[in-house]
Amino acid sequence: MKPVFLLSTLLFFFFPTIVRADDDTRTVEAEFDRCESTMERVNRDMLRFEEAVGRLKRALDGSKAAVDQETMQSFLKLENRVDYLRGRIDRSAGQRDKIQGDLKSSGATCPSCVTSSVNLYCRNGEMLTREIEKCLAEASALENQIYSRSKTAEQKPGQAAADSSLDASHGAIAEEVKKHKPLLDSCRTKAGKTLWKQCEVNLRRADSLKAAGASDQREQALKLVKLLLDKAIAKCGGK
Repeated sequence: MKPVFLLSTLLFFFFPTIVRADDDTRTVEAEFDRCESTMERVNRDMLRFEEAVGRLKRALDGSKAAVDQETMQSFLKLENRVDYLRGRIDRSAGQRDKIQGDLKSSGATCPSCVTSSVNLYCRNGEMLTREIEKCLAEASALENQIYSRSKTAEQKPGQAAADSSLDASHGAIAEEVKKHKPLLDSCRTKAGKTLWKQCEVNLRRADSLKAAGASDQREQALKLVKLLLDKAIAKCGGK
């Protein structure tokens, strides 16, 4: 067999294999680069989570309201997650360094040798992303809860008693509405219908003002509701 023909035959059989190996290596490296970007985002999100837990600690320390056991347990759970997630991120960094070394040493001859490691690295990054996002949401909700309770505790003296009195008035009006509602709903006079409609509008407004914590405006709304209700009942023939 001629040397030239032999060389051509060998290239025919081995060159496609070399090309495929080179393509496989580039595929593995591209996947690894993508997952490195994911882990960079994980590290940024982790810093945000650590800062959020720090704010929670300061909020609890400065809270004007008594911290209940459930709130404290929620905080401690998030605080423990910081150490847990940080440990996982550190282990991923070690895994990343090993993969980089393996890719350099294996070259184009063994891309499959590191494929499983890259896949594991990628899955870990995706799981960490989801877990940290969940922790950030929980931390934000807890922070809002702490500040809301603290704000309520800072209300001026006597405010709680005033709100309690408004709740009693609100309840009494609701009972009277329930008692006369059949009469009001079937009212035949135009004036009575108009007064009842205005009463309903202002009653809903009083509910909204209660949710917003606007006590003074709520008190005025309830006074107007009582006035409109009495007139509506009279116009509809109730008394």
